[in-house]
Amino acid sequence: AGSSPALGTSYMKKKILHFIDSESYRKEGGIESVVRNITENYRNDLYKHRVCCRDSFVSKKVLNYKFPDATKLKKILNEEKPYLVHFHGSGPNIWISITLLLHKNIPIFLSPSYHPPWTTKRPIMAYINKLFLNLVMNQDIYIAFSTKYEVNQFRLEKKNFIIIPPFFMNSKISKKKLNQVLFVGRDDNHKGLDVYIMIAKEFPTINFIAVTKPKRKYQVSNNLSLLSNISNKEIEELYADSKLLILPSSYESFGGVVFEALSKDCMVIISDRVKCIEYLENNKNVFLFKFKNKSQNIQSIKTIMKKLKKSDRSFLSDSDHNNSKNIITLEENISNLDKLYSFLKAK
Repeated sequence: AGSSPALGTSYMKKKILHFIDSESYRKEGGIESVVRNITENYRNDLYKHRVCCRDSFVSKKVLNYKFPDATKLKKILNEEKPYLVHFHGSGPNIWISITLLLHKNIPIFLSPSYHPPWTTKRPIMAYINKLFLNLVMNQDIYIAFSTKYEVNQFRLEKKNFIIIPPFFMNSKISKKKLNQVLFVGRDDNHKGLDVYIMIAKEFPTINFIAVTKPKRKYQVSNNLSLLSNISNKEIEELYADSKLLILPSSYESFGGVVFEALSKDCMVIISDRVKCIEYLENNKNVFLFKFKNKSQNIQSIKTIMKKLKKSDRSFLSDSDHNNSKNIITLEENISNLDKLYSFLKAK
């Protein structure tokens, strides 16, 4: 999208510099997927995108922890000369870096993908992090929250934010569905991989696949395959092959895999703590359960699956039901980013 410059004219693309608190934006993960899709799809006729991963701007050691290095950040800015910088994440490496750049007179954007303290392993440290993050958010920066819920976690003194869904590329693949159920995500405690593994044992005639890198040893049933180190293209094919995605997370600031699944005509079971539900009201391809304890969550998912199995429900297209949008299109996401970056013009 976007108009290209006329042939024969001299044109210099503006550079957008993305900072991500990850060792690589090529690995699997929600924030990593967002950064990849922005850099690959957002108005590349007008902008150049450069991604700076953690090691490129973090090196200062304090008590065996590495923190952002002002010298490294200054060098990156001097070499790249960006039009704007866009930070992705909400940890100390992000808000410290923003603080170091506030006096540089360059537009700063932040997409926090925030996790509240109660969803973390160290809630006290996470609460302290939130206090500093909130202070930075009230500085002269621009913020892209993914949900209203995320906005309500902070005390903002000015209207320097916009609510837009993260940028997910949704290419359409139409295939005949297999008797297959899918899980896509890291093996973090809040993701619920252990719940998914137990669900697989309850339905031995259905093929279950988990795209993840297990951090722990699991006893899995014969109908469950654990896949890791597969390409984005292979994951798209798995969505297209599968009838159902299960995401039993105790919390997701958004939950991009839900939209990735829906865009491939794959139904979804999610907990009410996956916050992208704000965008999926009345979507009949999304089955919601109330998050409780592990045994109750397993029972809730089993109940939904038994009803689906009994009714032989398949994915409903938009024409099959009303007020139910299945995907956020590429065009809409480009428009949303235009709205975010338009803060520059309004300033």
